[in-house]
Amino acid sequence: MLDYFCIFSAGGIVLWHYLPNDGTPLTGQPVNKLIRSVLLQDRLGVQNTHSDETYTLKWLRNNEKSLYYVAVYRKSYMLGYVDLLLERVDKKFTSAFKEKLADSYNDIFEFEELFEKSYSQAQDDAEKVKAQAKTAATGYNKEPAKPKKKEKASVEEAKQESSSQADSPSESSAGDKMKARLAKLKAKNDPMARKMKNSSSSPAKGKKSWNDNGKGGQGGGFKDYTDNIAEGDLDEAMAARIASARAEYLPDEAEYESSDSELSEEDEASAEASGGGLFGYLKSKLGQAPLTKEDLQPALDNFTDQLCRKNVDNKTATEIVESVMAGLVGKTLGTFTGVASTFKECLAKALERVLTAKRSTDILRGVEQAKAANKPYVIVVCGVNGVGKSTSLSKLAHWLMANNAGKVMITACDTFRSGAVEQLRVHAECLNVHLYAEGYAKDPALVAANGIAHAKREGFDVVLIDTAGRMQNNGPLMAALAKLIDTNQPDLCLFVGEALVGSDGKDQVLMFNQALEDNSQSKVPRLLDGIILTKFDTIDDKVGAAISMAHTTGRPIFFIGTGQRYVDFKRLNVKRVINALLQ
Repeated sequence: MLDYFCIFSAGGIVLWHYLPNDGTPLTGQPVNKLIRSVLLQDRLGVQNTHSDETYTLKWLRNNEKSLYYVAVYRKSYMLGYVDLLLERVDKKFTSAFKEKLADSYNDIFEFEELFEKSYSQAQDDAEKVKAQAKTAATGYNKEPAKPKKKEKASVEEAKQESSSQADSPSESSAGDKMKARLAKLKAKNDPMARKMKNSSSSPAKGKKSWNDNGKGGQGGGFKDYTDNIAEGDLDEAMAARIASARAEYLPDEAEYESSDSELSEEDEASAEASGGGLFGYLKSKLGQAPLTKEDLQPALDNFTDQLCRKNVDNKTATEIVESVMAGLVGKTLGTFTGVASTFKECLAKALERVLTAKRSTDILRGVEQAKAANKPYVIVVCGVNGVGKSTSLSKLAHWLMANNAGKVMITACDTFRSGAVEQLRVHAECLNVHLYAEGYAKDPALVAANGIAHAKREGFDVVLIDTAGRMQNNGPLMAALAKLIDTNQPDLCLFVGEALVGSDGKDQVLMFNQALEDNSQSKVPRLLDGIILTKFDTIDDKVGAAISMAHTTGRPIFFIGTGQRYVDFKRLNVKRVINALLQ
Protein backbone atom coordinates (compact mmCIF):
# COMPACT_ATOMS: atom_id res chain seq x y z
CA MET A 1 0.00 0.00 0.00
CA LEU A 2 1.00 3.61 -0.46
CA ASP A 3 2.56 5.53 2.43
CA TYR A 4 2.09 8.95 0.85
CA PHE A 5 0.97 10.68 -2.34
CA CYS A 6 1.30 14.37 -3.14
CA ILE A 7 0.72 16.84 -5.95
CA PHE A 8 2.76 20.04 -6.06
CA SER A 9 3.64 22.77 -8.53
CA ALA A 10 7.06 23.41 -10.08
CA GLY A 11 7.27 26.40 -7.74
CA GLY A 12 7.00 24.14 -4.68
CA ILE A 13 3.35 24.75 -3.70
CA VAL A 14 1.69 21.56 -2.39
CA LEU A 15 -1.79 21.42 -3.96
CA TRP A 16 -3.00 18.18 -2.44
CA HIS A 17 -1.62 15.21 -0.50
CA TYR A 18 -2.78 11.80 0.71
CA LEU A 19 -1.94 9.85 3.87
CA PRO A 20 -3.29 6.35 4.63
CA ASN A 21 -6.04 5.96 7.24
CA ASP A 22 -3.63 5.54 10.15
CA GLY A 23 -2.07 8.91 9.33
CA THR A 24 1.48 7.74 10.05
CA PRO A 25 3.90 10.45 8.88
CA LEU A 26 6.92 9.63 6.73
CA THR A 27 10.34 9.32 8.35
CA GLY A 28 13.38 11.12 6.98
CA GLN A 29 11.55 13.56 4.66
CA PRO A 30 11.96 11.45 1.47
CA VAL A 31 10.04 13.91 -0.75
CA ASN A 32 12.33 16.77 0.23
CA LYS A 33 15.34 14.58 -0.54
CA LEU A 34 13.85 13.77 -3.95
CA ILE A 35 13.40 17.47 -4.69
CA ARG A 36 16.96 18.33 -3.63
CA SER A 37 18.83 15.42 -5.21
CA VAL A 38 16.77 14.81 -8.37
CA LEU A 39 14.23 17.46 -9.33
CA LEU A 40 16.31 20.56 -8.60
CA GLN A 41 19.37 19.04 -10.26
CA ASP A 42 17.55 18.11 -13.47
CA ARG A 43 18.15 14.39 -12.99
CA LEU A 44 14.68 13.48 -14.21
CA GLY A 45 15.41 11.60 -17.40
CA VAL A 46 13.43 8.58 -18.47
CA GLN A 47 13.68 6.81 -15.10
CA ASN A 48 11.06 8.08 -12.68
CA THR A 49 12.14 6.08 -9.64
CA HIS A 50 14.24 7.10 -6.65
CA SER A 51 15.03 5.14 -3.48
CA ASP A 52 16.49 5.94 -0.08
CA GLU A 53 17.08 3.76 2.96
CA THR A 54 13.37 3.24 3.66
CA TYR A 55 11.18 4.30 0.73
CA THR A 56 10.80 4.05 -3.01
CA LEU A 57 9.45 7.16 -4.73
CA LYS A 58 7.94 7.30 -8.19
CA TRP A 59 6.93 10.52 -9.87
CA LEU A 60 5.32 11.93 -12.97
CA ARG A 61 5.85 15.45 -14.31
CA ASN A 62 3.19 17.30 -16.31
CA ASN A 63 5.19 19.89 -18.26
CA GLU A 64 2.13 21.58 -19.72
CA LYS A 65 0.70 22.38 -16.27
CA SER A 66 4.08 22.46 -14.43
CA LEU A 67 2.92 19.86 -11.90
CA TYR A 68 4.60 16.96 -10.13
CA TYR A 69 2.86 13.81 -8.86
CA VAL A 70 4.85 11.74 -6.34
CA ALA A 71 3.91 8.33 -4.88
CA VAL A 72 5.83 7.03 -1.84
CA TYR A 73 5.83 3.45 -0.56
CA ARG A 74 8.04 1.12 1.46
CA LYS A 75 11.19 -0.05 -0.31
CA SER A 76 10.35 -3.68 0.49
CA TYR A 77 7.01 -3.50 -1.33
CA MET A 78 6.56 -4.40 -5.00
CA LEU A 79 3.63 -2.28 -6.16
CA GLY A 80 2.88 -2.87 -9.82
CA TYR A 81 0.09 -0.33 -10.06
CA VAL A 82 1.98 2.87 -9.18
CA ASP A 83 2.73 3.93 -12.78
CA LEU A 84 -0.93 3.41 -13.72
CA LEU A 85 -2.00 5.40 -10.67
CA LEU A 86 0.26 8.34 -11.54
CA GLU A 87 -1.12 8.53 -15.08
CA ARG A 88 -4.74 8.22 -13.91
CA VAL A 89 -4.33 10.86 -11.21
CA ASP A 90 -2.73 13.25 -13.70
CA LYS A 91 -5.69 12.94 -16.08
CA LYS A 92 -8.31 13.19 -13.34
CA PHE A 93 -6.66 16.13 -11.55
CA THR A 94 -5.98 18.27 -14.62
CA SER A 95 -9.46 17.56 -15.97
CA ALA A 96 -11.29 18.28 -12.70
CA PHE A 97 -9.41 21.51 -11.92
CA LYS A 98 -8.70 22.85 -15.38
CA GLU A 99 -9.97 26.35 -14.60
CA LYS A 100 -8.31 26.59 -11.19
CA LEU A 101 -4.94 25.54 -12.60
CA ALA A 102 -5.22 28.13 -15.37
CA ASP A 103 -5.98 30.88 -12.84
CA SER A 104 -3.69 30.28 -9.83
CA TYR A 105 -2.61 27.63 -7.34
CA ASN A 106 -3.84 29.56 -4.30
CA ASP A 107 -6.97 27.49 -3.87
CA ILE A 108 -8.28 24.37 -2.13
CA PHE A 109 -8.37 21.23 -4.26
CA GLU A 110 -10.97 18.71 -3.07
CA PHE A 111 -9.57 15.59 -4.70
CA GLU A 112 -10.06 12.80 -2.15
CA GLU A 113 -12.97 11.03 -3.85
CA LEU A 114 -11.45 11.09 -7.33
CA PHE A 115 -8.13 9.87 -5.93
CA GLU A 116 -9.75 6.93 -4.13
CA LYS A 117 -11.45 5.88 -7.37
CA SER A 118 -8.21 6.17 -9.35
CA TYR A 119 -6.36 4.27 -6.64
CA SER A 120 -8.88 1.40 -6.67
CA GLN A 121 -9.02 1.24 -10.48
CA ALA A 122 -5.23 1.17 -10.78
CA GLN A 123 -5.01 -1.73 -8.31
CA ASP A 124 -7.77 -3.66 -10.14
CA ASP A 125 -6.15 -3.11 -13.53
CA ALA A 126 -2.78 -4.22 -12.22
CA GLU A 127 -4.35 -7.43 -10.84
CA LYS A 128 -5.99 -8.12 -14.22
CA VAL A 129 -2.70 -7.70 -16.03
CA LYS A 130 -1.02 -10.00 -13.50
CA ALA A 131 -3.74 -12.64 -13.93
CA GLN A 132 -3.50 -12.48 -17.72
CA ALA A 133 0.27 -12.90 -17.55
CA LYS A 134 -0.14 -15.90 -15.22
CA THR A 135 -2.70 -17.49 -17.56
CA ALA A 136 -0.43 -17.00 -20.55
CA ALA A 137 2.49 -18.55 -18.66
CA THR A 138 0.37 -21.54 -17.58
CA GLY A 139 -0.80 -22.12 -21.15
CA TYR A 140 2.78 -22.10 -22.39
CA ASN A 141 3.79 -24.72 -19.80
CA LYS A 142 1.07 -27.06 -21.05
CA GLU A 143 2.60 -27.20 -24.53
CA PRO A 144 2.95 -30.88 -25.49
CA ALA A 145 6.44 -32.21 -25.11
CA LYS A 146 8.34 -33.76 -28.00
CA PRO A 147 8.14 -37.54 -28.32
CA LYS A 148 10.67 -39.38 -26.24
CA LYS A 149 11.44 -41.67 -29.16
CA LYS A 150 12.61 -38.70 -31.15
CA GLU A 151 14.83 -37.59 -28.27
CA LYS A 152 16.46 -41.01 -28.03
CA ALA A 153 17.09 -41.00 -31.74
CA SER A 154 18.79 -37.63 -31.41
CA VAL A 155 21.02 -38.97 -28.65
CA GLU A 156 22.02 -41.97 -30.77
CA GLU A 157 22.74 -39.71 -33.73
CA ALA A 158 24.93 -37.54 -31.54
CA LYS A 159 26.89 -40.58 -30.34
CA GLN A 160 27.40 -41.76 -33.89
CA GLU A 161 28.53 -38.31 -34.97
CA SER A 162 30.99 -38.13 -32.06
CA SER A 163 32.35 -41.58 -32.94
CA SER A 164 32.82 -40.63 -36.58
CA GLN A 165 34.65 -37.46 -35.58
CA ALA A 166 37.02 -39.45 -33.36
CA ASP A 167 37.86 -41.71 -36.37
CA SER A 168 38.88 -38.69 -38.44
CA PRO A 169 42.68 -38.10 -38.09
CA SER A 170 42.56 -34.40 -38.86
CA GLU A 171 39.72 -33.70 -36.43
CA SER A 172 41.36 -35.86 -33.75
CA SER A 173 44.57 -33.90 -34.19
CA ALA A 174 42.68 -30.62 -33.85
CA GLY A 175 41.01 -31.94 -30.71
CA ASP A 176 44.36 -32.89 -29.20
CA LYS A 177 45.70 -29.40 -29.93
CA MET A 178 42.71 -27.83 -28.27
CA LYS A 179 43.13 -30.02 -25.19
CA ALA A 180 46.79 -29.07 -24.98
CA ARG A 181 45.94 -25.37 -25.18
CA LEU A 182 43.29 -25.73 -22.46
CA ALA A 183 45.74 -27.54 -20.20
CA LYS A 184 48.31 -24.80 -20.74
CA LEU A 185 45.80 -22.07 -19.93
CA LYS A 186 44.65 -23.93 -16.84
CA ALA A 187 48.22 -24.23 -15.60
CA LYS A 188 48.84 -20.57 -16.34
CA ASN A 189 45.79 -19.45 -14.33
CA ASP A 190 46.30 -21.89 -11.47
CA PRO A 191 47.27 -19.96 -8.31
CA MET A 192 49.56 -22.72 -7.02
CA ALA A 193 51.34 -22.94 -10.38
CA ARG A 194 51.89 -19.19 -10.38
CA LYS A 195 53.17 -19.33 -6.79
CA MET A 196 55.66 -22.09 -7.66
CA LYS A 197 56.77 -20.16 -10.75
CA ASN A 198 57.30 -16.98 -8.77
CA SER A 199 59.22 -18.77 -6.03
CA SER A 200 61.58 -20.32 -8.55
CA SER A 201 62.27 -17.08 -10.37
CA SER A 202 64.99 -14.66 -9.39
CA PRO A 203 64.04 -12.29 -6.57
CA ALA A 204 62.74 -8.91 -7.66
CA LYS A 205 64.38 -5.71 -6.64
CA GLY A 206 63.11 -4.15 -3.46
CA LYS A 207 60.27 -1.68 -3.98
CA LYS A 208 58.95 1.10 -1.80
CA SER A 209 55.93 0.11 0.23
CA TRP A 210 53.77 1.77 2.84
CA ASN A 211 52.58 0.10 6.00
CA ASP A 212 50.07 1.10 8.62
CA ASN A 213 52.53 2.98 10.80
CA GLY A 214 53.61 5.26 7.95
CA LYS A 215 57.14 3.84 7.69
CA GLY A 216 58.93 2.77 4.55
CA GLY A 217 58.72 -0.99 4.10
CA GLN A 218 60.64 -3.41 1.90
CA GLY A 219 63.64 -1.79 0.29
CA GLY A 220 62.33 1.30 2.00
CA GLY A 221 65.55 3.22 1.97
CA PHE A 222 64.02 6.66 1.51
CA LYS A 223 66.72 9.15 0.74
CA ASP A 224 65.97 11.93 3.19
CA TYR A 225 67.10 15.26 1.79
CA THR A 226 65.70 17.26 4.67
CA ASP A 227 68.73 17.36 6.96
CA ASN A 228 69.43 20.94 5.91
CA ILE A 229 66.00 22.37 5.13
CA ALA A 230 66.05 25.14 7.68
CA GLU A 231 64.94 28.42 6.16
CA GLY A 232 67.79 30.52 4.86
CA ASP A 233 70.15 27.52 4.68
CA LEU A 234 70.30 26.95 0.91
CA ASP A 235 73.10 25.20 -0.93
CA GLU A 236 74.06 26.20 -4.45
CA ALA A 237 71.97 23.47 -6.10
CA MET A 238 68.81 24.47 -4.23
CA ALA A 239 69.42 28.16 -4.95
CA ALA A 240 69.74 27.35 -8.64
CA ARG A 241 66.48 25.38 -8.57
CA ILE A 242 64.67 28.28 -6.89
CA ALA A 243 66.02 30.78 -9.43
CA SER A 244 64.88 28.54 -12.29
CA ALA A 245 61.44 28.06 -10.70
CA ARG A 246 60.97 31.80 -10.24
CA ALA A 247 61.61 32.35 -13.93
CA GLU A 248 59.16 29.57 -14.83
CA TYR A 249 56.29 30.16 -12.40
CA LEU A 250 56.30 33.83 -11.47
CA PRO A 251 54.68 36.44 -13.75
CA ASP A 252 56.14 39.87 -14.38
CA GLU A 253 55.01 42.90 -12.36
CA ALA A 254 52.35 43.94 -14.91
CA GLU A 255 50.71 40.54 -14.72
CA TYR A 256 50.69 40.71 -10.92
CA GLU A 257 48.64 43.89 -11.14
CA SER A 258 46.25 42.52 -13.75
CA SER A 259 45.89 39.02 -12.28
CA ASP A 260 42.25 38.06 -12.18
CA SER A 261 40.41 35.11 -10.75
CA GLU A 262 37.93 34.88 -13.62
CA LEU A 263 38.36 33.65 -17.15
CA SER A 264 38.23 36.28 -19.86
CA GLU A 265 34.97 36.32 -21.76
CA GLU A 266 36.31 38.17 -24.80
CA ASP A 267 36.21 35.02 -26.93
CA GLU A 268 32.85 33.67 -25.71
CA ALA A 269 31.16 32.28 -28.79
CA SER A 270 27.43 32.37 -29.23
CA ALA A 271 25.66 29.09 -29.95
CA GLU A 272 22.50 30.68 -31.31
CA ALA A 273 23.16 29.61 -34.89
CA SER A 274 24.66 26.22 -34.10
CA GLY A 275 21.42 24.27 -34.08
CA GLY A 276 21.55 23.03 -37.67
CA GLY A 277 20.38 19.46 -37.86
CA LEU A 278 19.72 19.47 -34.12
CA PHE A 279 16.65 21.65 -34.55
CA GLY A 280 15.83 20.57 -38.09
CA TYR A 281 13.69 17.69 -36.95
CA LEU A 282 11.84 19.82 -34.40
CA LYS A 283 10.84 22.26 -37.13
CA SER A 284 8.49 19.68 -38.62
CA LYS A 285 6.61 19.44 -35.31
CA LEU A 286 5.56 23.11 -35.14
CA GLY A 287 1.99 23.89 -34.17
CA GLN A 288 1.04 20.24 -33.79
CA ALA A 289 0.07 18.21 -30.71
CA PRO A 290 2.22 18.40 -27.57
CA LEU A 291 5.74 17.07 -28.06
CA THR A 292 6.32 13.42 -27.17
CA LYS A 293 9.47 11.45 -26.38
CA GLU A 294 9.31 9.95 -29.86
CA ASP A 295 9.21 13.44 -31.41
CA LEU A 296 12.31 14.56 -29.52
CA GLN A 297 14.41 11.39 -29.63
CA PRO A 298 16.14 11.91 -33.03
CA ALA A 299 17.30 15.43 -32.19
CA LEU A 300 18.35 14.50 -28.68
CA ASP A 301 20.32 11.48 -29.92
CA ASN A 302 22.20 13.95 -32.09
CA PHE A 303 22.94 16.15 -29.11
CA THR A 304 24.11 13.17 -27.01
CA ASP A 305 26.72 12.49 -29.68
CA GLN A 306 27.73 16.15 -29.62
CA LEU A 307 28.28 16.09 -25.85
CA CYS A 308 30.36 12.92 -26.14
CA ARG A 309 32.52 14.56 -28.79
CA LYS A 310 33.19 17.35 -26.29
CA ASN A 311 34.63 14.81 -23.82
CA VAL A 312 31.48 14.25 -21.72
CA ASP A 313 31.27 10.58 -20.82
CA ASN A 314 28.38 8.68 -22.39
CA LYS A 315 26.40 8.02 -19.21
CA THR A 316 26.50 11.67 -18.13
CA ALA A 317 25.59 12.89 -21.63
CA THR A 318 22.64 10.49 -21.74
CA GLU A 319 21.35 11.59 -18.34
CA ILE A 320 21.55 15.29 -19.27
CA VAL A 321 19.78 14.67 -22.58
CA GLU A 322 17.04 12.67 -20.87
CA SER A 323 16.62 15.52 -18.39
CA VAL A 324 16.16 17.98 -21.27
CA MET A 325 13.69 15.60 -22.89
CA ALA A 326 11.68 15.36 -19.67
CA GLY A 327 11.47 19.15 -19.59
CA LEU A 328 10.11 19.38 -23.17
CA VAL A 329 7.67 16.47 -23.29
CA GLY A 330 4.11 17.78 -23.28
CA LYS A 331 4.89 21.27 -24.56
CA THR A 332 3.24 22.70 -27.68
CA LEU A 333 5.42 25.15 -29.58
CA GLY A 334 4.33 27.51 -32.32
CA THR A 335 7.35 28.85 -34.20
CA PHE A 336 10.83 27.68 -35.13
CA THR A 337 12.28 30.46 -33.03
CA GLY A 338 10.21 29.18 -30.14
CA VAL A 339 11.49 25.64 -30.60
CA ALA A 340 15.13 26.69 -30.80
CA SER A 341 15.00 29.13 -27.90
CA THR A 342 13.00 26.73 -25.70
CA PHE A 343 15.38 23.87 -26.39
CA LYS A 344 18.45 26.06 -25.72
CA GLU A 345 16.91 27.45 -22.57
CA CYS A 346 16.17 23.99 -21.15
CA LEU A 347 19.59 22.69 -22.13
CA ALA A 348 21.51 25.70 -20.81
CA LYS A 349 19.64 25.56 -17.52
CA ALA A 350 20.39 21.86 -17.14
CA LEU A 351 24.11 22.39 -17.79
CA GLU A 352 24.22 25.45 -15.57
CA ARG A 353 22.67 23.53 -12.69
CA VAL A 354 25.27 20.79 -13.14
CA LEU A 355 28.17 23.26 -12.90
CA THR A 356 26.70 25.59 -10.28
CA ALA A 357 27.90 24.77 -6.77
CA LYS A 358 25.30 23.46 -4.32
CA ARG A 359 27.43 24.73 -1.45
CA SER A 360 29.45 27.89 -0.95
CA THR A 361 32.77 28.01 -2.79
CA ASP A 362 33.78 31.32 -1.20
CA ILE A 363 37.12 30.35 0.36
CA LEU A 364 37.89 33.93 1.38
CA ARG A 365 34.72 34.08 3.45
CA GLY A 366 35.68 30.82 5.13
CA VAL A 367 39.09 32.25 5.98
CA GLU A 368 37.46 35.30 7.59
CA GLN A 369 35.15 33.08 9.66
CA ALA A 370 38.14 31.00 10.82
CA LYS A 371 39.97 34.20 11.83
CA ALA A 372 36.97 35.23 13.89
CA ALA A 373 37.12 31.85 15.65
CA ASN A 374 40.85 32.38 16.31
CA LYS A 375 42.03 29.38 14.29
CA PRO A 376 43.66 28.81 10.91
CA TYR A 377 41.62 27.81 7.85
CA VAL A 378 42.87 24.35 6.80
CA ILE A 379 42.76 23.07 3.21
CA VAL A 380 43.85 19.53 2.26
CA VAL A 381 44.82 18.96 -1.38
CA CYS A 382 44.84 15.38 -2.68
CA GLY A 383 44.69 13.47 -5.95
CA VAL A 384 46.27 10.80 -8.12
CA ASN A 385 49.91 10.78 -9.17
CA GLY A 386 51.21 13.21 -11.74
CA VAL A 387 48.22 15.53 -12.20
CA GLY A 388 49.93 18.70 -10.92
CA LYS A 389 48.80 18.52 -7.31
CA SER A 390 51.75 20.29 -5.66
CA THR A 391 51.82 22.96 -8.38
CA SER A 392 48.07 23.53 -7.93
CA LEU A 393 48.57 23.89 -4.17
CA SER A 394 51.24 26.53 -4.84
CA LYS A 395 48.92 28.33 -7.26
CA LEU A 396 46.24 28.30 -4.58
CA ALA A 397 48.71 29.85 -2.11
CA HIS A 398 49.47 32.59 -4.64
CA TRP A 399 45.73 33.19 -5.25
CA LEU A 400 45.07 33.49 -1.51
CA MET A 401 47.85 36.02 -1.03
CA ALA A 402 46.77 37.98 -4.11
CA ASN A 403 43.29 38.21 -2.58
CA ASN A 404 44.58 39.35 0.84
CA ALA A 405 43.62 36.18 2.70
CA GLY A 406 46.34 36.73 5.30
CA LYS A 407 49.44 34.74 6.28
CA VAL A 408 49.67 31.44 4.36
CA MET A 409 51.64 28.38 5.43
CA ILE A 410 52.31 25.18 3.47
CA THR A 411 52.61 21.85 5.29
CA ALA A 412 54.53 19.05 3.54
CA CYS A 413 52.62 15.84 4.31
CA ASP A 414 53.86 13.89 1.29
CA THR A 415 56.32 11.89 3.38
CA PHE A 416 56.35 9.04 0.87
CA ARG A 417 57.77 10.34 -2.45
CA SER A 418 61.44 11.22 -2.46
CA GLY A 419 61.92 14.84 -3.46
CA ALA A 420 58.38 15.93 -2.58
CA VAL A 421 59.51 18.15 0.30
CA GLU A 422 62.20 19.76 -1.85
CA GLN A 423 59.65 20.50 -4.56
CA LEU A 424 57.46 22.33 -2.05
CA ARG A 425 60.52 24.08 -0.64
CA VAL A 426 61.22 25.57 -4.05
CA HIS A 427 57.62 26.80 -4.40
CA ALA A 428 57.63 28.20 -0.86
CA GLU A 429 60.81 30.18 -1.56
CA CYS A 430 59.35 31.51 -4.83
CA LEU A 431 56.15 32.60 -3.09
CA ASN A 432 57.89 33.76 0.09
CA VAL A 433 55.62 31.65 2.30
CA HIS A 434 56.50 29.53 5.32
CA LEU A 435 57.01 25.77 4.81
CA TYR A 436 56.47 23.33 7.67
CA ALA A 437 58.14 19.96 7.06
CA GLU A 438 59.35 17.02 9.17
CA GLY A 439 61.04 14.99 6.44
CA TYR A 440 60.18 11.53 5.12
CA ALA A 441 58.89 8.20 6.44
CA LYS A 442 56.69 9.98 8.99
CA ASP A 443 52.97 9.55 9.73
CA PRO A 444 51.26 12.16 7.47
CA ALA A 445 48.35 12.58 9.91
CA LEU A 446 50.75 13.46 12.74
CA VAL A 447 52.76 15.83 10.53
CA ALA A 448 49.53 17.60 9.55
CA ALA A 449 48.42 17.91 13.19
CA ASN A 450 51.82 19.31 14.20
CA GLY A 451 51.70 21.75 11.27
CA ILE A 452 48.25 23.03 12.24
CA ALA A 453 49.34 23.47 15.85
CA HIS A 454 52.45 25.35 14.68
CA ALA A 455 50.32 27.61 12.47
CA LYS A 456 48.02 28.44 15.38
CA ARG A 457 50.95 29.30 17.65
CA GLU A 458 52.64 31.46 15.03
CA GLY A 459 49.49 33.27 13.90
CA PHE A 460 49.08 31.88 10.37
CA ASP A 461 45.64 32.38 8.80
CA VAL A 462 45.63 29.58 6.20
CA VAL A 463 47.28 26.15 6.24
CA LEU A 464 47.63 24.31 2.89
CA ILE A 465 48.35 20.60 3.40
CA ASP A 466 50.05 18.74 0.57
CA THR A 467 49.54 14.96 0.45
CA ALA A 468 51.15 12.11 -1.44
CA GLY A 469 49.78 11.35 -4.88
CA ARG A 470 48.06 8.02 -4.86
CA MET A 471 45.89 5.85 -7.06
CA GLN A 472 42.36 5.42 -5.79
CA ASN A 473 42.81 1.63 -5.49
CA ASN A 474 45.96 1.86 -3.33
CA GLY A 475 44.56 0.59 -0.05
CA PRO A 476 47.37 1.55 2.39
CA LEU A 477 47.81 5.07 0.99
CA MET A 478 44.05 5.69 0.89
CA ALA A 479 43.83 4.53 4.52
CA ALA A 480 46.63 6.99 5.40
CA LEU A 481 44.75 9.84 3.67
CA ALA A 482 41.50 8.95 5.44
CA LYS A 483 43.37 8.95 8.76
CA LEU A 484 44.85 12.38 8.02
CA ILE A 485 41.42 13.83 7.22
CA ASP A 486 39.67 12.11 10.15
CA THR A 487 42.32 13.24 12.61
CA ASN A 488 42.58 16.87 11.53
CA GLN A 489 39.06 17.64 10.22
CA PRO A 490 40.12 20.25 7.63
CA ASP A 491 37.78 23.03 6.54
CA LEU A 492 38.12 22.04 2.87
CA CYS A 493 39.20 18.90 0.99
CA LEU A 494 40.03 19.50 -2.67
CA PHE A 495 40.65 16.82 -5.30
CA VAL A 496 43.02 17.65 -8.16
CA GLY A 497 42.26 16.05 -11.53
CA GLU A 498 43.11 16.59 -15.17
CA ALA A 499 40.67 18.24 -17.57
CA LEU A 500 41.77 16.04 -20.45
CA VAL A 501 41.09 12.61 -18.93
CA GLY A 502 37.39 12.39 -19.82
CA SER A 503 35.38 9.71 -18.03
CA ASP A 504 38.45 8.48 -16.10
CA GLY A 505 38.41 11.66 -14.03
CA LYS A 506 34.82 11.02 -12.98
CA ASP A 507 35.70 7.48 -11.91
CA GLN A 508 38.73 8.74 -9.97
CA VAL A 509 36.67 11.18 -7.90
CA LEU A 510 33.97 8.59 -7.20
CA MET A 511 36.50 5.95 -6.14
CA PHE A 512 38.44 8.48 -4.03
CA ASN A 513 35.26 9.38 -2.16
CA GLN A 514 34.36 5.71 -1.73
CA ALA A 515 37.84 4.85 -0.46
CA LEU A 516 37.74 7.73 2.03
CA GLU A 517 34.36 6.54 3.27
CA ASP A 518 35.45 2.89 3.53
CA ASN A 519 38.64 3.75 5.44
CA SER A 520 37.16 6.38 7.73
CA GLN A 521 36.89 5.61 11.44
CA SER A 522 34.37 8.40 11.96
CA LYS A 523 30.60 7.87 12.16
CA VAL A 524 30.18 10.65 9.60
CA PRO A 525 33.03 10.18 7.07
CA ARG A 526 34.71 13.35 5.83
CA LEU A 527 34.67 13.28 2.03
CA LEU A 528 35.82 15.54 -0.80
CA ASP A 529 34.34 19.04 -0.99
CA GLY A 530 35.37 20.15 -4.44
CA ILE A 531 37.60 19.80 -7.48
CA ILE A 532 40.55 21.59 -9.07
CA LEU A 533 40.91 20.81 -12.79
CA THR A 534 44.40 21.16 -14.24
CA LYS A 535 45.53 21.51 -17.87
CA PHE A 536 42.32 23.28 -18.85
CA ASP A 537 44.29 25.23 -21.46
CA THR A 538 45.10 22.05 -23.42
CA ILE A 539 41.57 20.90 -24.28
CA ASP A 540 40.22 23.63 -26.61
CA ASP A 541 36.42 23.25 -26.61
CA LYS A 542 36.47 19.68 -25.21
CA VAL A 543 35.40 20.83 -21.77
CA GLY A 544 33.29 17.77 -21.00
CA ALA A 545 35.38 16.51 -18.08
CA ALA A 546 34.09 19.44 -16.02
CA ILE A 547 30.51 18.37 -16.75
CA SER A 548 31.18 14.68 -16.08
CA MET A 549 32.91 15.23 -12.72
CA ALA A 550 30.44 17.81 -11.43
CA HIS A 551 27.34 15.90 -12.57
CA THR A 552 28.40 12.50 -11.27
CA THR A 553 29.86 13.55 -7.94
CA GLY A 554 27.75 16.61 -7.11
CA ARG A 555 31.00 18.39 -6.12
CA PRO A 556 31.70 21.90 -7.43
CA ILE A 557 34.75 22.86 -9.45
CA PHE A 558 36.58 25.48 -7.40
CA PHE A 559 39.44 26.33 -9.77
CA ILE A 560 40.92 25.44 -13.14
CA GLY A 561 44.59 25.51 -14.11
CA THR A 562 45.20 27.30 -17.41
CA GLY A 563 48.99 27.26 -17.61
CA GLN A 564 52.22 26.66 -15.75
CA ARG A 565 52.64 29.95 -13.88
CA TYR A 566 51.09 30.84 -10.54
CA VAL A 567 48.71 33.36 -12.12
CA ASP A 568 47.30 30.69 -14.47
CA PHE A 569 44.72 29.69 -11.89
CA LYS A 570 41.13 30.78 -12.47
CA ARG A 571 37.58 30.41 -11.30
CA LEU A 572 35.47 28.33 -13.67
CA ASN A 573 33.44 30.45 -16.10
CA VAL A 574 30.16 28.50 -16.36
CA LYS A 575 28.83 30.52 -19.29
CA ARG A 576 31.93 29.91 -21.35
CA VAL A 577 31.82 26.16 -20.72
CA ILE A 578 28.16 25.98 -21.75
CA ASN A 579 28.83 27.94 -24.95
CA ALA A 580 31.73 25.63 -25.78
CA LEU A 581 29.46 22.60 -25.38
CA LEU A 582 26.74 24.10 -27.56
CA GLN A 583 29.01 25.13 -30.44
